[in-house]
Amino acid sequence: MKKLIAFLFFVTVALVHTVAQENSDDMMILPPVIDEPMIVDGEAIYQSPDVEAEYPGGIPALHTKYFIENLRYPSLAVEQGIQGIVIVEFIVKADGTIDNVKLVKGVHPSLDNEALRVVSMMPQWTPAKVNNENVSSYVQLPVQFKLAEKPKAETLQNNPKRKKR
Repeated sequence: MKKLIAFLFFVTVALVHTVAQENSDDMMILPPVIDEPMIVDGEAIYQSPDVEAEYPGGIPALHTKYFIENLRYPSLAVEQGIQGIVIVEFIVKADGTIDNVKLVKGVHPSLDNEALRVVSMMPQWTPAKVNNENVSSYVQLPVQFKLAEKPKAETLQNNPKRKKR
């Protein structure tokens, strides 16, 4: 019995070793990905810098302060109940300025144009860094347009806090 168990053990080990060798022929060891910048108009623009560019105060400040103060929901979109997320891409230059603002994914021309307008007028960002030096980098930013939900008529009629006239 012990001989049988030992034999099965060695056969199992041999099979596992053979399968591992067969699969290793299919596997390639790839070199590490090095982020080479894209050259645009003679300037190096990074897609994956060591440190990403950042809006002053971070993303929370961008959404809770900048967009609230500057984003205007287009009246046409409000009337037609249009909402969604517009994706805008731009370059944060090595000096922190915003450049080359483009639409990546639109929802409706009125929302798309407003997203492009508000992103184009953003203040300087903290630029991205590579090897601890400021560099230009691409940023993609979602700009959400969401309409407030309308209260149901039934809810308004049954609301005890609502003043009756």
